[in-house]
Amino acid sequence: MSDPMKSGLDVQQGNGMQDMSPVEDISNLQCLDFEASTNEGSSQQSLASVTCVTIRNGECYNQQVFAENSEVSQSQLPRVTERYDGVNITIPVGGTLSRAPRNKIAKLKSFGNDFKSTIRERNAAMYLNEWLADVHFIVGTGENSERIPVHSYVLAIASAPFNAMFNSGFEKNDEIELPDVEPVAFKILLKYLYYDNIEFDSSNALSTLYVAKKYMITHLARATIHFLNFNLKAENVCSLLSQRQLFEEEQELVDRCWKLVEVDAERVLTSDAFCDIDFTLFNEILSRDTLLTREKVVYEAALKWAKAECERRNLPVSQINMRNVLGNTLYHIRFPAMTIYEFANGPAKIDLLTCQEINDIFLHFAAEEKPQLPFLINERNGLRLFSCLRFQTALEGI
Repeated sequence: MSDPMKSGLDVQQGNGMQDMSPVEDISNLQCLDFEASTNEGSSQQSLASVTCVTIRNGECYNQQVFAENSEVSQSQLPRVTERYDGVNITIPVGGTLSRAPRNKIAKLKSFGNDFKSTIRERNAAMYLNEWLADVHFIVGTGENSERIPVHSYVLAIASAPFNAMFNSGFEKNDEIELPDVEPVAFKILLKYLYYDNIEFDSSNALSTLYVAKKYMITHLARATIHFLNFNLKAENVCSLLSQRQLFEEEQELVDRCWKLVEVDAERVLTSDAFCDIDFTLFNEILSRDTLLTREKVVYEAALKWAKAECERRNLPVSQINMRNVLGNTLYHIRFPAMTIYEFANGPAKIDLLTCQEINDIFLHFAAEEKPQLPFLINERNGLRLFSCLRFQTALEGI
């Protein structure tokens, strides 16, 4: 029989001893609280070098397991020696024996010894942390895409779509692509899921609302809606209405958007965002009878949008192409509601209208018998602004 103890552990074999064999894998075994040794003259070795000894004698006896990297207290402890079928077993009375970890733990490069005291701080430390991350999301497209580390359990316990993604029984992927999501919005979502922090601004509120709706993160979506309500203004209302399908059920926000378009129409129509809206929204705005602005402003805004649309369609910016992209929306511009001076020095000088249309509009201004026009002739009936002079009588007395 080969020598079972090669690490300073001596065992005396009696007649009843059948065999001793080292156990290679101890990862799933329990630690024992005694040590086998009979050679009192040998120097005591560290238990870190002992693996395992199995004793068999016809019956099932205790299995002696000494885990690698185990440590025994350094104090001199009293020992009791007992004999079991020719084998001396020395049992320390007191002391501690610790079990080695099942797997070697990686160094905590991110934390060092600075472990956090609260669960919120601990989760915050794991946000965008590669340590223990079991999945990566490739968010965005092209040069703007980012590879973001995620701990799947954080997402799975917060959202039904994420739970289905990770626990549906289908093959799991180490990388998941999200080309329709902006990286900044996805990070805002993760920050909320990891440690309840919500941070966004006007530039990323809509993209955050999109990803919150997509993955059914209700509270984050509600916080975004509240932010949009509070920060609604003429410069961003067109952007909101362009994506109103994200908050169609938020009728209060939708109504506030349209009310702002009506009462602050001039600023809305001259904003940069107005040129970026699609044809459907463009037609919807120009067809509203309640815009509070002069028709000249509506006409100039329509020209700016038509030029931008030609560029989006890779068409030369010409009067013919501009009229083509305007389509029937051209007839929502109320040329007869302009002053004759505004019309003569604006639309009449370019080829956007046909000669017949220009002639008929001039006749509408000057002739007693007015021709039939394809354009609406009444001014828009939006709210009118009035000036209040509280001290008119005082001014008259000066």
